[in-house]
Amino acid sequence: TLALAYYLTGKESYAAHAARCLRVWFIDPATRMNPHLQYAQAVPGRNEGRYIGMIEADGVVKAVDAAGLLDGSTHWGKNDRASLEIWIADFLDWFMNSEYGREESQMRQNHGTMFDVRVVRLALVLGQHDLAREKLKSVKENRIARQIEPDGSQPMELRRTKSFNYSVMNLTGLTELATLGEWVGVDLWTYETTDGR
Repeated sequence: TLALAYYLTGKESYAAHAARCLRVWFIDPATRMNPHLQYAQAVPGRNEGRYIGMIEADGVVKAVDAAGLLDGSTHWGKNDRASLEIWIADFLDWFMNSEYGREESQMRQNHGTMFDVRVVRLALVLGQHDLAREKLKSVKENRIARQIEPDGSQPMELRRTKSFNYSVMNLTGLTELATLGEWVGVDLWTYETTDGR
């Protein structure tokens, strides 16, 4: 919100506070979040974290993505950007290559879709267009063809306790992936399987 306020108004006070928040969360060694979600959705007494907790990364991804709106501010310099990109690269590596990431990427419902959204957004922030393009191309077969029936239903979401919410979440993720695809020349909007999915 602060980065967007700076971008729209040009007021440096917004950028100054956004930069402070980014430094606290992602750069300062004394306070920064470690670049992983190893303890996401931990259940005390049962586990120290679960791969399904990776879906909670939305706020983190939005925050690091929003940092791009601070470019040009006197309060956010090249060194800040470089330090943040190191954190993002480490986080993306963990996200894709950890045991949790390998599990989450195989999910056949909204978890898998949202995993792809996070990977593509982080790749685009880092300028890794080839990675983003590769992931987006895989959405056709891995997500749309496997998750959507010819009648438009989403069986994996309909089986769940809050089927409407999960169906909307999955469609929101697929819509975001289609929108992100526009940035790297991958058309998901018109993709259709031979049986009309």
